[in-house]
Amino acid sequence: MRRIDPDLDADLQRLIDRAAAQIAVPSRLGRHARRLTLLPLLGTAAVVVVVVVASLLIGHALTDERRAVATQPTTATRVPCGTPAPAVADPVGVTGAGPRLGPLLIPGFGSATPPAPAPIGVPTKVLIHPVEPFDQPITLTGARCSDGQPLRFWYRDGTPFGLLGPGSTPIPEAVLAQTGDLSVELRPNEGTALNAQNGRDYVGYMLFTTTGAWRLHAKSGDRDLGEIVVLVLR
Repeated sequence: MRRIDPDLDADLQRLIDRAAAQIAVPSRLGRHARRLTLLPLLGTAAVVVVVVVASLLIGHALTDERRAVATQPTTATRVPCGTPAPAVADPVGVTGAGPRLGPLLIPGFGSATPPAPAPIGVPTKVLIHPVEPFDQPITLTGARCSDGQPLRFWYRDGTPFGLLGPGSTPIPEAVLAQTGDLSVELRPNEGTALNAQNGRDYVGYMLFTTTGAWRLHAKSGDRDLGEIVVLVLR
């Protein structure tokens, strides 16, 4: 019984079957069998072997290519984003204006003309200011509106790349996109800066890779606190 290679597709197997059929030798020879010579048979067999080997090489190459395409990650898709959130004043006047996200105020952002996407090259220092007290941890996540690239956060000790100045080499976009955390958990009264009105503020970095529109989402346990769109400028 002929063994079928499981790695070969149906089209390649049929090609090999047709090539192999060309070297079938009749079991009984006619009256002119003595006139046959071995050389033509060997020549035909050699040609068929070359065809079969070439078919195998091509078939395996095509199979590997199909597998590679099938395992490639899917491209990111655009995130549905609404209108950029307007800046509102801090009700107690501690920080500057910014959009509200649940009980939090994020100074420094607000409605503006959307900039053209451009590399930033440095982490963006962002203060997260509670304007209302909260008693359960709040988790923030984010994504770039144009393609869904996740936003990275650095709300921990130190800075992600040490001390950076005006003359520092810009951080590549790919490096910013892989540094830090995919979310940040804000625990009540565990911020790094004193805020006498509503607990402690949270000081850290959001690693925006480009300018443009980004979406921030907040939740507390299973409770959705909403989302805002911020416009990042250079």
